[in-house]
Amino acid sequence: MKNIASMRLTARAPIAERWLNRWEELLQLSDDELEKAMLTDSEEGRDLRQISPFAGALSPEDRLVAMKKAQLLEKR
Repeated sequence: MKNIASMRLTARAPIAERWLNRWEELLQLSDDELEKAMLTDSEEGRDLRQISPFAGALSPEDRLVAMKKAQLLEKR
């Protein structure tokens, strides 16, 4: 939530506020539900990944795992 608060202080397009609000909602979900929402191959999933509050939150190894999962989902 701290990253979202910081992101709100940065000048962004008005639509970004909507996605930050959505991230706040998603962060209340279980880990499995959050992962599914982040990796879903939908317009919302793609939009969420464009304005992710997780920059710097993952280790390089965990980031690679997440990227590989996303790539596998895109191939479906």
